[in-house]
Amino acid sequence: MENMQVSRARSPSFSFRQLHQLEQMLLNTSFPGYNLTLQTPTIQSLAFKLSCDFSGLSLSSATLKRAPQARGQHARGQYAWGQHAMQFPAELTRDACKTRPRELRLICIYFSNAHFFKDENNSSLLNNYVLGAQLSHGHVNNLRDPVNISFWHNQSLEGYTLSCVFWKEGARKQPWGGWSPEGCRTEQPSHSQVLCRCNHLTYFAVLMQLSPALVPAELLAPLTYISLVGCSISIVASLITVLLHFHSRYSAATVLGLPPTVAHHPSLCPI
Repeated sequence: MENMQVSRARSPSFSFRQLHQLEQMLLNTSFPGYNLTLQTPTIQSLAFKLSCDFSGLSLSSATLKRAPQARGQHARGQYAWGQHAMQFPAELTRDACKTRPRELRLICIYFSNAHFFKDENNSSLLNNYVLGAQLSHGHVNNLRDPVNISFWHNQSLEGYTLSCVFWKEGARKQPWGGWSPEGCRTEQPSHSQVLCRCNHLTYFAVLMQLSPALVPAELLAPLTYISLVGCSISIVASLITVLLHFHSRYSAATVLGLPPTVAHHPSLCPI
């Protein structure tokens, strides 16, 4: 786990190789009991042994075991993690159990640093949190009952549009992937909580994008009126221009004694 604290100088592809190594370790390691918890200052990892009579699972940051204090952290207290939660439906193991596996394993990996998940746009993530989950024995997709991922925060989000996204490897221009909203629905049950409902398992986050500047309500009516007046004046001016054009053609034809339809020809106009 400590080796996962890589420097920013290392490439994203190297970081993802390390991430996949951690996933395989959690999926294959032996441990007593039904769950395993590992933690560093920026990564929390959990592994659970499941059976085919799985009835669902709720995980909250408040219920995770607190890791021992790291060296030099005594004055600051233990690892500082914001509140987050994941809820898995009973349907999660349905497809995997069709192969009658001896044991199923669910792993969860939480990041409080988005270094591993930098896309081409260098997108901003709520709390810089990424929450991920994976089930042994195949991919989990198209769930009827979604996985619920909750992010709590204490910051002002005025001026931002929030979108629940997942990390899609191989997407976009970068070979290691990018953020995608496919299969996820975004809800905000309260001003301090963002709830993501997704129909698959992978790594999830909340994308923060600056919203277009909104016109204050008290200015909307006057600006609309000014726009209408301006457009009306423009239309009237255009009509006057057209009328003056035809009037000048008619006047020229009258002076030359020609039909109005030929008065516009350059060779027939007076010099």
